[in-house]
Amino acid sequence: MTYRYQAVPAIAGRVSNDGLKQLAGRPDVVDIAIDGWGTAATQQSAPLIHATEVHDAGLTGEGVVVAVLDSGADTDHPDLAGDIVYEWCQLSNGDCPGGAHPGEDDNGHGTNVTGLITSDGLVAPRGIAPDAKIAVYKILGSSGGGFFSDWLAALDDIIADHPEVDVVNMSLQSGVPCPSTALTMAVETLRARGTSTFIAAGNHGNKDQLNVPACIADAFSVGATYDADVGQVNGWKTSCSDVTTRADQVACWSDSDPTLDLLAPGARATSTGRGGGTITYNGTSQASPQAAAVAALLLEAFPGLSVDELEARLKATGRLVTDDLQGGNPGTNRTTPRIDARVALLHPDDDFDGDGCRNGQEFGDDPRKGGLRNPLNPWDFMDVNGDRVINVFDDILPVLFAFGPEGAGNYQASLDRSPAPPGAEPWRQGPPDGAIDLAGDILGAASQFGHSCAG
Repeated sequence: MTYRYQAVPAIAGRVSNDGLKQLAGRPDVVDIAIDGWGTAATQQSAPLIHATEVHDAGLTGEGVVVAVLDSGADTDHPDLAGDIVYEWCQLSNGDCPGGAHPGEDDNGHGTNVTGLITSDGLVAPRGIAPDAKIAVYKILGSSGGGFFSDWLAALDDIIADHPEVDVVNMSLQSGVPCPSTALTMAVETLRARGTSTFIAAGNHGNKDQLNVPACIADAFSVGATYDADVGQVNGWKTSCSDVTTRADQVACWSDSDPTLDLLAPGARATSTGRGGGTITYNGTSQASPQAAAVAALLLEAFPGLSVDELEARLKATGRLVTDDLQGGNPGTNRTTPRIDARVALLHPDDDFDGDGCRNGQEFGDDPRKGGLRNPLNPWDFMDVNGDRVINVFDDILPVLFAFGPEGAGNYQASLDRSPAPPGAEPWRQGPPDGAIDLAGDILGAASQFGHSCAG
């Protein structure tokens, strides 16, 4: 037997054919699976996601502990050394470092991932949550690979012995499709106790399937966008090419399916490197820790936030970004929120976007009371006369009578809303587009009839 887990009802080990038959016949055995093998899912991003604004407001992730399951970390890196609260290693091949630092990184991937969360900014760019503390879990070897059973051992240790961990980051991928019963149970257990798990979507260029572990429903799967124009990118990790790139373009190699939860900048990400320096990576591995770090900012601002509340806020406030899956066919487009760190600034009693509706109302799930909207977006409420209720005479008819492009005699910029992205809620109107049109403005206003932020 390799493992008898403490908190997860599972064991790992080697078994003969006869032993396998005996196990399969036991009524208390729910699932049997072959141990999988996975790998690492290998700075303009802070301003892009408005993390610098949040830092300026005094939020830096202080008091939050993030567990990083990866290849370890450079434990004496100037930007990381003061943030590491403990180290842990489990590698089935027995290659854990000896001595005082079992989490020492001999690959480099984990050091970069950790810095994206919490770099102090002395050598490498400042992390998204620079004052968050890190629990280093080394579950990938020097090659950047590791067994699922080791990953599960790390999650089991967090569940059994480390209730102080608030957020888990797993910049890991595999070619194994779901389900993965034991890993799923571990993530479900963490979520039930209030710990959120962020997992890289993977870098296979697959747009219709997320594999283990990103496919675990109770985790946050995170895909990657570019954070700036880096020119043409050909054949990185996959055969696909991004002929052009720009900030918030979804990378062609970033895995996806309809269950993808979030997007974050993942190309290119310069952060801490082994030996006390810096290194630049591309990948959903770099997107996931930035989303996890925004969660740390949120938990500093609102310590009692549940995982469900965290999910609702991250998704409601993210900038909606469309992955153009099949070129000119808009029916294949997939729209996913790209993280915005300003969510940590949104006190429910305030009105951040100044549209007359409190943030708490906009986070709500009742559109009749202003819910299902983005508190960061002042353009998603068609309240022309400012009475916080959408009615025909004061709101819908003024938009109708202003029909036409900018420069037309009846055009009113204050009424200008652009069409909602494909699949978006009616509330999620975009910024001004220079025309009062039927689909985005008139029908958008009509769809909000009776919706109210009053009271």
